Amino acid sequence: MPISFQVVHCNIEDLEIEAVVNSANTSLRKGSGICRSIYKYAGEENLTSYIINNFGEDFKLMPGEAILTPGFELAAKYIIHTVTPKFYLGDKASNVEALSSCYVAIIKLAEEYGIKSIGIPCLGVGHHRWQMELSVSIALDTLIWLSQNISEKIDVLFCCYNDEQFVYYQRALNQAKQNCK
Repeated sequence: MPISFQVVHCNIEDLEIEAVVNSANTSLRKGSGICRSIYKYAGEENLTSYIINNFGEDFKLMPGEAILTPGFELAAKYIIHTVTPKFYLGDKASNVEALSSCYVAIIKLAEEYGIKSIGIPCLGVGHHRWQMELSVSIALDTLIWLSQNISEKIDVLFCCYNDEQFVYYQRALNQAKQNCK
């Protein structure tokens, strides 16, 4: 399988891998949660300046899209910024499709830039209020499907900030492995 999976209990900004994923907001400015932490450890001024200089002051990243920036002061070389849809707003089917698109966009950028290791947080489960079980299911289903359609090996680390996230991801990954046998 070209995409390998691992579940880790960690702070994403500490990972020494090629890329980490930022659960960004549409304006690509420092937000809250993981986004705030990534901006802090990457160097908020450098990251903000890079985004403004390369994408424009009024640039908006829509749910399901992703862009890549340098990691600056992070241990990771790159940051892949993606915006998750808000679970509580709009059409649920469209939201599921947009969350799945986040993972597609992440892997496309990894392929384009030759990135072999990515740390992905629990996307959407914070302020966007995705139910953990649904978010994890979409993540794994999408990435397993993508794994069948890419040629390069990519190591994905699901970065879980707390015990609840870790347990959900570990259980879902074990179930997916059982289903593949």
